[in-house]
Amino acid sequence: MIIYLEKADVDRIFAEATHQDAYIDGLYKLAFESAGIDWDAVGMLDAWPRICRSGDHAIFKRAIAFDRRAHPHLQPGLAWTNRGFSSNAQLESTMDAWQVELPSYQTV
Repeated sequence: MIIYLEKADVDRIFAEATHQDAYIDGLYKLAFESAGIDWDAVGMLDAWPRICRSGDHAIFKRAIAFDRRAHPHLQPGLAWTNRGFSSNAQLESTMDAWQVELPSYQTV
């Protein structure tokens, strides 16, 4: 299933976050709930959500800015690199920047 993230919603998540976990969880919740799926009922993902390279870079820039401000002792953007959506250059030709392909999942 492919959904669109609204840039304003992504910006709001970063503005309201107090920790890296908050923006990462917020982005996953936004993606799944945009598809009408209750994020709190998702127990395990079968893969990472996928986003094209330009969308990933837009989120990564926000993660770096957040980390520099809130966690100056950590490597900026590393949490998103490790736990964020999957991305590759091939998706650029098939997806728009703010599209996310959701994986199958198991419920709790």
